[in-house]
Amino acid sequence: MTSDDSHTRRDCLRTISATGAVVGGGAIGVSSVSAGGDPGGPGSGDVDPERIDLDSVCVDGDHDLALFCVTNDNKKPARLEWTASPADAGVFFIDCQTVRVVGDFAEVMIEAVFETDNGIGDFHREFGPVDGSAVFDISGAGNIPDGSIIRSVDAFREGTPVVPGGGDVSVQNPAYGACQEEYFGEII
Repeated sequence: MTSDDSHTRRDCLRTISATGAVVGGGAIGVSSVSAGGDPGGPGSGDVDPERIDLDSVCVDGDHDLALFCVTNDNKKPARLEWTASPADAGVFFIDCQTVRVVGDFAEVMIEAVFETDNGIGDFHREFGPVDGSAVFDISGAGNIPDGSIIRSVDAFREGTPVVPGGGDVSVQNPAYGACQEEYFGEII
């Protein structure tokens, strides 16, 4: 398990990886203090920060939570520090049916597209205000046909008229073509 038999398996796992969760909106940065941080502390000296990776394990939109794994590919232990930083306001597509809206908005409107016998239909639905961060999943939303995908999202600040395409933040799904292929079998 380790090249040094004096270490236990648990010590080895603590040395090579760390797992954590981030709750709420934010971006995560990981840095090593080896480049002059904590003299004589764990990880000081010969640790190359480029050999430390941050990998996303999963995102839990229901709980506004991200799980990640930090891996140290260096031969020596490294002390890692991370902080959650507030994310910039905006709309972020998680998948074809789910978006995350970050910021303070009086209303969020999602345009859902669905397949019909004659091509595609669309539906605009208001989801309500956002104070900080919210995840919207249209797959379980009432009045939206099953198998719908998101084409666009508009987020409106207080006082802005709520009309399709007129949001203070208006974002088209960057993977709209791929979503059509996945859900409809072709680009319609």
